[in-house]
Amino acid sequence: MKNIIYFPSSYKRVLLNKTKTYTIRTDNEIGKYREGKTYGVYSYGETDWKLRIRIDKVYKVSVNELTRLGIPERSIKSLIKKTNLSLEDRVELIHFSYFE
Repeated sequence: MKNIIYFPSSYKRVLLNKTKTYTIRTDNEIGKYREGKTYGVYSYGETDWKLRIRIDKVYKVSVNELTRLGIPERSIKSLIKKTNLSLEDRVELIHFSYFE
């Protein structure tokens, strides 16, 4: 089976421009992605964006700890609003690089 990581379609531009270098995963996506592995990038709608990324580091932290890892406050507020997470809930912050 091919290694695939999914992103919302609204992320397509920043991924194709290679400016996005992290993603926050919640719920059933926690534990799914491994450091050092490469993944094909797809939309949740199954569109292949013809990119590959390598997972550099996976941080298992609470939502509250994301600021310590450099995630902007407004991104955290947006995450809480979209997912109904609390500051104590656990998430994975995944840093990645683009793989040619």
